[in-house]
Parts: sequence; structure tokens; C-alpha cells
Amino acid sequence: MPTKKSTNWLSSEKGELVIDVYQTEDYYYIQSPIAGITKKDLDISVEEDTLVIKGTRPEPTREEGITKHNYQECYWGDFLRTVSLSEDIDPSRVKATLEKGILTIEVPKVKKEGKHKISIK
Repeated sequence: MPTKKSTNWLSSEKGELVIDVYQTEDYYYIQSPIAGITKKDLDISVEEDTLVIKGTRPEPTREEGITKHNYQECYWGDFLRTVSLSEDIDPSRVKATLEKGILTIEVPKVKKEGKHKISIK
């Protein structure tokens, strides 16, 4: 459910995506159910150690003459989600896919060399 400070769904605040984040030794994986949008509606970037997911979920066409909603739980409009990553990452190798309404982002970790011998000259 989107994070909103106000119950006014027409406000200018952005919604927030729900995500799952998991990792392996070599990668972070971020997944989000993100139905109703296309690739062109998304902007994904890396800013230092933070992954930023921005986009817009366009409101579907509705019947004319609607005077009120009985329920309005779906978020339509702009959204933003940031994910802080605790290890160094390689932004040039980040991959994102959108299949069947699921966004998956694969973020490779940068392997740090353990012990490194220094020669004396």
C-alpha cells in the first residue's frame, strides 16, 4: 500500500512501491509487483549506494458520471522508492526486467579483495 501522509489521494505526494530485497554473495535482487505500467513509465537509477525507482502509474479510463468511489485502495500517479545498499555495487552492470507485472532489478556487488600483499621497494 502506498505510503501517504494524507488521506487525500489527489494530493501531490508520491506513492511508494512495495518491494522485496534479497541478496546472494554476488548480487542484490529487488522485486516489486508493478502492474499497470510499461517500461517507458519507469526511471531506475543508482545514486552512490542507493537504488532509485521512479515512475508513473496512469489512472485507467473510468465510466463517465462517477460521483464518488466506494473504495479507492489502488495508487495511481507518480511513485518513488529508494533502496539503500550496504555494500559497494557496480552501477554499470545493473539489469532490470519487467515481466508479467513484476519488476526485477539485479545489482552486482563489487568484490573487495581480502588481504593484499604490499611489496617493499
